[in-house]
Amino acid sequence: MIKVELNDQIGVQVTDNLFQELAEKISNSEKMFSTQNVALMLIDSVEMKRLNKTWRGRNSATDVLAFPLDFPESELLGDIIIDTETATRQKGNKSLRYELQILFIHGLLHLLGYDHIAKRDADLMNLKEKEYRNYIKE
Repeated sequence: MIKVELNDQIGVQVTDNLFQELAEKISNSEKMFSTQNVALMLIDSVEMKRLNKTWRGRNSATDVLAFPLDFPESELLGDIIIDTETATRQKGNKSLRYELQILFIHGLLHLLGYDHIAKRDADLMNLKEKEYRNYIKE
């Protein structure tokens, strides 16, 4: 099971429960039996650009960053950081709430070990994302 701790630095008006319910459904599907914590932070584009440059060497904002913790004995799975301004720009006709959940799924899958570097891995991650979008609450 995954326990989500939300740190909303922007004041987006979403609750921990929105992400908690999604995380529980995903952790059940991924057959996670131990409880691990995920720190979720909602930030602006200025802060995201700084983090993206520091950690990935890219001088631009991005929608989501995930930082897995590589200590198996730790109860912290890792951090997911979402840029709410980028999410707002890319949400299309969906709600911001919906887009934040899509980005949360993407970040969580990274924390669970999925990536999209190689085509085969990207195909698997895309498949998982599509499956877990069925759990999103509008």
